[in-house]
Amino acid sequence: MANETRVTIKRFISLFQTASSIEKFDLDLYFKMIKKIAVHDDVKLIVCMLDGSEFECEIE
Repeated sequence: MANETRVTIKRFISLFQTASSIEKFDLDLYFKMIKKIAVHDDVKLIVCMLDGSEFECEIE
């Protein structure tokens, strides 16, 4: 893994460790962070962030 990727991951993790919960959906925040959300086989979402990172989320 490239050093630049490690720095990005560490910074992203630190954001979640210090973040407070969001009380309501913030449309401006959504558009500042999310590039797209794709649904695959009705069992998982892939969330693509504007910085190029991606997350898989299982749909329950």
